Amino acid sequence: MDGNYTKSNKHLVLITPGFPGNEADANCLPWLTGFILALANDIGKENITVLSLQHPFQEGWYTWNKIKVYSAGGKNKKGIYRFFTFRKIKNAFQKIRKQHPEIIIHSCWLTATAWIGNQFSSKYGYPHIASIFGQDALPSNSYLSLLNNTSTKIIANSAFSANIYTSSTGKKADAAITIGINPNVYKPSAPTETQYDLVSVGNLYELKQYHLIVRLVEQLKIKFPKLNAAIAGDGPDRDALQLMIDEKGLNSSIHLVGAIPNPEILNFIRKGKVFVHPSRYEASSHAMLEANYAGLPVVCSKVGYYPTSGYVFQCDGYSAMHDKIVTLLSTTLRLPPAEVPMIDETIRRYRELYQF
Repeated sequence: MDGNYTKSNKHLVLITPGFPGNEADANCLPWLTGFILALANDIGKENITVLSLQHPFQEGWYTWNKIKVYSAGGKNKKGIYRFFTFRKIKNAFQKIRKQHPEIIIHSCWLTATAWIGNQFSSKYGYPHIASIFGQDALPSNSYLSLLNNTSTKIIANSAFSANIYTSSTGKKADAAITIGINPNVYKPSAPTETQYDLVSVGNLYELKQYHLIVRLVEQLKIKFPKLNAAIAGDGPDRDALQLMIDEKGLNSSIHLVGAIPNPEILNFIRKGKVFVHPSRYEASSHAMLEANYAGLPVVCSKVGYYPTSGYVFQCDGYSAMHDKIVTLLSTTLRLPPAEVPMIDETIRRYRELYQF
């Protein structure tokens, strides 16, 4: 991506449930914003508008890295409030239509975003792309049955999520495109001494199963008494995790370091020897890609998606995770950065879909 884009009459409208309120908010969907920044560099910032349903909570137009953004300020409210949120998005879309004759709609997640994109596409005939980005391919997603516009292209973020989508709907995804690593969003690699045996990064909530790391550390300390682990991230399970750490007397061995600004994530990961990812489900894990890119092996549960770099070890259950970590910690091998999907290829493939 060299930024040498040509002037286009086409305009891309991205619809997302949330978006950073300003450039300083580096931890709001960093993999998505990394994709949008790379895309803007490729097709031009003036050719993109982002419509956000829920966040920022304050309604209105603003610019983010010179890209126009509108937030309906939905605040995740349900019931009748959704109607008002959708109406605000519709009004913002009408303003965009008056300024741009050719529009491509890209909905992020097959949820309310894709339903709205589907409505706009059906009514006005605009091309519509809808991307699977998480648990939205699962049959529990009620919006799947509402996406009945046959011209909408469904893009999975991995072969795994494409298969889940087919199992849930009986339909095939049109393509599988992983959001690759954008090296430009991270601070330059700094000389880093190993500080932790185990590291992990993510949102601290039930699906991610971080309590398993606490159990693992408790058992691993039998063989590695000086074992040290750190978990970066925040979320609703943080207090419960800290209580579990306190009750097991592991305060000196497990450190909940909180949310780390995304530009610092790679340098944090490089302080570890092994990256542990105990999540129960992943359609496509950017954290695992980051760990491999930083040169760390990943030990994970049978999570669904996993990078095919050769540095990822899927384990069938807690005992298998424990044994694999023992093996890895018993070696002194420091791996070079793995070959993982990169953002340039992501942009190339999406640009083909946009026909920019």
